[in-house]
Amino acid sequence: MSNVLAVFQPALAKVIPAPRLPAWETVGTEVSTNISLVTHRSDVHKFSVMMDLIGTVSNCVQMAFGMDANGDGDLELEESDLLVGWRAGLYFIEDSAAGTRYEEPIVASAATMRTFTLHVDTDPGLVPRAAYASDNTGMHYFSDVLDSRPSWLFKPEWNMCKVTRRGMDEPQEWCRAEKSFGYFYLRVR
Repeated sequence: MSNVLAVFQPALAKVIPAPRLPAWETVGTEVSTNISLVTHRSDVHKFSVMMDLIGTVSNCVQMAFGMDANGDGDLELEESDLLVGWRAGLYFIEDSAAGTRYEEPIVASAATMRTFTLHVDTDPGLVPRAAYASDNTGMHYFSDVLDSRPSWLFKPEWNMCKVTRRGMDEPQEWCRAEKSFGYFYLRVR
């Protein structure tokens, strides 16, 4: 069945059949899950995010951190403060509140499994005092940003993390959350 497109001309109306677009053989997917966090305790001194992924140009894996202000159990984009992930062949870190995104291309082949780590140490006042990002190839990323220890890297009021995976490639990521006081550790694989 086709859609109908009407073309109007002065004193004439023509009807031209417009064919439908063919069905996609593969469908782009978006899968997400929300994980509640406890970051406000004074004995949470380390905040580490680890992602195991096969990065391709058509997939995206991201973790958003923020406060679920409306309490609906879903961390929406406007509630997110920090985004960390992989998109279109680049690692990225984003200060969502300010709309500032930092991107770095990877060095290793995109088809290999990699582990990307963002690690933030906080002082007893829960303010970042050291931070680094690296992957399993030994490369360090975002040094110019992380050396300044921006305050948006960790906020004690965060109560939610949202892990989102988009793309048409076969899903190969894995997620596990571990909470242990003395540090907070979250791994996506």
